[in-house]
Parts: sequence; C-alpha cells; structure tokens
Amino acid sequence: MAARASVNLRGFLARVAQNKENVHVRHKLDTEIDKYYKTLHNVVIPDCMDLVKEIPGYPQRVKECISHTTPSYYDGWNFSIELMYKTVADEHHQTEKNLEKCRILRALKDMSYAMAGIVDDYADKGEYRHGKKVWASICEGGQEAAIYDSVAVNYLILLMLHRHFRNDPGYSRLLELYNMVPGTAAIGNTLDILDRYNSNYSDDIWKHTVQNKAMNSICTAGGTGLVHAGVICDDLIAKTCDVFRYTGLLFQVWDDFMEYYALQEQSGKGSPDSEYNIKSWATVTAMAHFNEAQAKEFRACYGSSDPAKRSRVRELYDEVNLPGLYMDYLRNIHMTMEKKISIIPNPRIRSACTSYMEWLLVEPPNVEEQIERIKVY
Repeated sequence: MAARASVNLRGFLARVAQNKENVHVRHKLDTEIDKYYKTLHNVVIPDCMDLVKEIPGYPQRVKECISHTTPSYYDGWNFSIELMYKTVADEHHQTEKNLEKCRILRALKDMSYAMAGIVDDYADKGEYRHGKKVWASICEGGQEAAIYDSVAVNYLILLMLHRHFRNDPGYSRLLELYNMVPGTAAIGNTLDILDRYNSNYSDDIWKHTVQNKAMNSICTAGGTGLVHAGVICDDLIAKTCDVFRYTGLLFQVWDDFMEYYALQEQSGKGSPDSEYNIKSWATVTAMAHFNEAQAKEFRACYGSSDPAKRSRVRELYDEVNLPGLYMDYLRNIHMTMEKKISIIPNPRIRSACTSYMEWLLVEPPNVEEQIERIKVY
C-alpha cells in the first residue's frame, strides 16, 4: 500500500509558521456574526443585568465586565456550537427561536471562556488579551474584584441556562458542559502556577496543564451544539467532545507559538510566558531538541524580561527549527483528529467535525473575501 501523502496545511493556524501575517478568518459558514453580537448585547447582557437588578450598581458592573471581556478569544472560534447545531439538527428543528437559542449558547460559552481568561490572566500575569487591557487592570477593585467577577458571571451563566433551557431535554447535559469550563480551567491554572517553580522543562506536567486549561474546556463547545440539536446519546457526545479536545490543544499550541513568532499587534498579547518562566508548548518542545549547551543557555535566558535574553531565546528556538516542529505537530494533530472523527457513527456529526478541522488547518484563507485583520469589537 502506498504511503499516504502528508496533508498540505494552509489554514490560518499554520500561517504564522509560514512567515505570513497572522489573520483572523471565520469559518466560511459563519456569515451571521452580526446576529451573534445582537444576541450578546441585546439579549444575553440585559438578561444578566436583570438577574442582579436588586443590587445597587451591580447590573452596570456586570454589563461592563461582559462587554469588555467577551469574546476573550477570536469570535470565530466558537462557531463550533452553531456549526454543529446547523449541521446535525433536523431542518424542522431549526426554527428562528431555536437558532436564537443557539446564539445564546454561543454567547454564554464565550462568556465562560472569558471568565476563565480573567483567571488565566491572573495566573500568567498577562496585561493584554485580544489587543485590550485585561479586565483586572481597568475595573474598580482591581485584581481581587476581577476574580470575584469571574465567579459571579459563571453563576449568572447557570441562571441564564435555567431561564432559557430548563424545559429542553438536554438541560442537565448543558449544565455539565458549562460547569466543565471553570472547573477544568481552575485545575489547569493551578498546575500552571506550580510548574513555574520547576526547572525541569519536560512535558509531564505541561500535558496535564494544557489538558485541563484548554482541551477539556474548549471541547465543550462542540458538545453544546450537539445537545441543542437534540442529541443526548452519551457515546455520541463523548466522541464529539473527544474530537474537539484537540481543537483546544491546537489553540493553546498556536497561542504559545505566537508569543515568539508574531508581533504583539498581531497576537493581541504581550509576552508573559517568557517573562514569568511559564512552561508552554514552545519551551517543552524546544528543550526536547536542544543539545546540552543550548539547554543550559536556555535556562539562563528564559524567565527574564531582559530584551537581550528574550532575543536569545528566539534565536535558540530558530536553531532547532521550532517553526518546522510546529508544522509537524499540527500535521500529527490533524491525523489524530481524522482518526477520531472516523469512528463517529453519525455522518452529520462527522461532517461538522471535519468542516471545523479543515477550517483551522487546511483551507487557505480567501484573501479577497474572508480575511479580517485582528480587531477589537
């Protein structure tokens, strides 16, 4: 049997390793982003304010917190909820009411990720997210109040699910999927903080960190769309979430790689990883390929705010061809996702999973029609 040809990665997650400008490209079917923002600002945020209307001044704080932080990542990433629903749900189920409820789920999931982002920024000492100052740096009460804001908004998310979905057959599943985000993110951030005191740059702890911080939280989006489509089979939900776990891994690895291979105005973040000795995909991968002298020099330079040492870290990454290792890693993830998609018995679910994967990794951006430079909404 002839060996299978290596996949040609041209999706936007690969661009930064190909010396191309980082861009934000939505899925080709994500054409109603204006409706998403209308739902977020005209339905979800007002409802959240209504839930705390008896507390003087607090509704406005909730509004400002959600408006500033959501979405905390690129808004196209969470299209997986709508993509799964629109691909899997029967046509008669896709009423205007249910499509609106799907957008509510997407907004609530973005809010849950944003609240995890507040905690993540605290753990990583981040100053910027998506090109904006982090919530803790601008809100009244500072970092301490921001942490409690994240707890409060996660509570409001559960109240919103009760308000809009309590009579749906998959309501209990939705509660599980939304509770997973703050729970697993908390585990991941704790591991992340503890690992900074470890001078061993192996991937033992990093694997568990990224599994909880990214994989186990991002995977819930695909499962959410599936449940809203009326699929509450444990096996199908588990297999779907298993595929989308790897999209969480992709986003985390891409974010780690971006710190050294994209301009800050393109990545929307500063350089907290290198300054605070945060273990990342870049550090554990490079360390596995360094010779003894390179590893010694890396340990002397990484974790410093000194521009010269930071520059040397980038040179050391180049010496082991980190961009090439990044592309190899993406190809391996692509193969893993293909295998996991192939065992899903439902053809519609397979189609949605494949479509999302191809958008991230394979489909080249249409420069004339689809590319949107990273912006703040």
